[in-house]
Amino acid sequence: MYSMNTGRGQNKKNWSDEEDRALIETLQEVAVNINWKSEKGWRDGYLVRVEVLMAMKVPMAGLQVNPHIESTWKYLKRKYHAIADMRASS
Repeated sequence: MYSMNTGRGQNKKNWSDEEDRALIETLQEVAVNINWKSEKGWRDGYLVRVEVLMAMKVPMAGLQVNPHIESTWKYLKRKYHAIADMRASS
């Protein structure tokens, strides 16, 4: 699961499809139903709330805000914006 080497990029967690789906569903839930997103962006502490909800959905994953959830959320945002840009330019 985790590499014993330390340093940048060495302790990567491979996310399962179930964990990816749970993260996306949780972010949508936090943004819409729990109202942690405003016009100006996300409110402080939203990732802590995501961590709690993720622990309920995928209890054995042991996901933490930093580095797991935060880095995967940033990765998904980059990919989403790249695809949205490609679709807009075509």
